[in-house]
Amino acid sequence: MKITKENIQLILSIMMVAFSFTWFTLLLFHDVPEGNKELVSAASGFFLGTGLALIYQYYFGSSKGSADKTNMMNNTPPDAK
Repeated sequence: MKITKENIQLILSIMMVAFSFTWFTLLLFHDVPEGNKELVSAASGFFLGTGLALIYQYYFGSSKGSADKTNMMNNTPPDAK
């Protein structure tokens, strides 16, 4: 299998989503110590607000379509990079 830019993006996205779901599952079943609640809250906000939101915006928003269209205009296949 040839490793391309799109494959790396996909792998990193899957890893981020899996880590986020693992993080939230652990939060459901374990109590957070009082001194760590702010840290856990900040980390959770990062996962939802930054990580998952950016992945969703890229794959389901206009960025992916724009990149594919640019590749098509340059007469290169979408996964050639």
